This record gives sequence, structure tokens and C-alpha cells, in this order.
Amino acid sequence: MAVTTLEDVEATLVRPLTLEEQAAASRLVELVEAEVLGHLPGYDLGPASTETVAVTGSYEQLKLPRYPVTAVTAVSVNGAALAASTWSVTPKGYLTLPAEFPSGNGPDGSWTPVVTVTYTHGQPAAGSPLVLLVAEAVASHLQAAGSQGLRSMSLGDYSEAYESRRPVGLVDRARLNPYRRSGIGSILLSNL
Repeated sequence: MAVTTLEDVEATLVRPLTLEEQAAASRLVELVEAEVLGHLPGYDLGPASTETVAVTGSYEQLKLPRYPVTAVTAVSVNGAALAASTWSVTPKGYLTLPAEFPSGNGPDGSWTPVVTVTYTHGQPAAGSPLVLLVAEAVASHLQAAGSQGLRSMSLGDYSEAYESRRPVGLVDRARLNPYRRSGIGSILLSNL
């Protein structure tokens, strides 16, 4: 289910959508949100929700599965609760444990702790800046479709220029980079 609404797209366009545009906009919202989430693995565009997860690892810093993280209410290592003053978490979901946290016997004989975290992730009630980015991308495509891809036009010695497609997907990925989190399994793409 899409988080960005047709009302968000209309607010960006500063006009209501026509009936024809509504169907196209609904599909574009789904496509753009899928592209955004594909570029930001683990990012939660939806409203804030709380869950308890078990994260295993042998490092002092662990990556929670979903972000942005807005609150952490409990952390335990191998069933032993940790005091809130002994750990910290970033909005991008990196949980830092004390250097001396207890460890447990892993299935392969290594000492791998099981960290249980109750945390809240997702967007505050005010919404996400990424919803605005999605609405802007959809509005841009609707406007381009309305002009049949006409990008520029001159009157003197008449000339026209058409754009057949946006260069990189539906969204400018450079605008998504501030929302990416780095770490194992994550790369940062840039346009050179």
C-alpha cells in the first residue's frame, strides 16, 4: 500500500488531478515508492510502529532491520536487560552496545550474543520528506506526459526539444543519498 497519497501529488502540482491523471498517478506513486525503497533497504516510509526484534552479531555496533528509528524502549543481551545509559542508537538504526556486553554460545561454538530490541521506526505524524520527494517525482512525470515530453521550445527560427525519459529511473537518486545508511551490505551511489 502506498504511503504517498494523491492529495500529496495534487499539493505538489498546486491543482487537482484530472480523472485520467488519477489512475496514472496512483500507478506512478507505487513505482516511485518501490524505487525509493529499493535504493534505501530497510527504510520505513510508513507511520511509526513499534516492534521487538532479535539481532545477532559479534560486534559492539549492530544494525536494526528498519529505520528511521524514533525510540528504543528496551535492550537485552542474552535475556539480561541493559540499562538505557549503557547503549545508544542513531536515527539510521545503529545500536551501540557497551564494550563489555555479555556474550552467549553461538551455534557454531563462537561467542555470539542475541540482542533483543524493542524499538519504534517509521515516520512521525508530520510525514516524511521522502513522501514529498515521491510526490515531486510523480508530479514531474505527469507534467512531462501532459506536454508529450516537450522540454523546451523557441519561437525565433522555431525549434523544439523533447525528453523521452528521465536519465536515472523515476527519482533523482542523489536526493536519496542523505537517507541511506552505510555499513555492511550498503553502498553509496553517486553521479560522477
